[in-house]
Amino acid sequence: RISPDLKECALDLWKAGWATEDICHAFRVSARSLYRWRDIFEEFGKVTKPPSVLRGRDRIITLGVLTAIREVFFHDSTVMLDELAWHLAIHHDIVISTSALQATLVRAGLT
Repeated sequence: RISPDLKECALDLWKAGWATEDICHAFRVSARSLYRWRDIFEEFGKVTKPPSVLRGRDRIITLGVLTAIREVFFHDSTVMLDELAWHLAIHHDIVISTSALQATLVRAGLT
């Protein structure tokens, strides 16, 4: 990976009149990379694309629901996963498999 500051430096040299071949040789990059950096800079105002707004699946269990699960465990620590899944379906309109619920509880530190 080439750092953003080096990409900006390469584009500055290009704007200053350096030959594409000289920049590519100095930075050990292809001309295609140089053109791509320029296109990204023209579109976004910087040499790197902003992070994608798509970040995987939405979480089924929200913080509010995790709080409700903690309360269920507080009142009855022997509750089973299928009972907890049923509780979530009835009271929070959340349909979740017991395996996904178990994984969520482990990640949240509730098991």
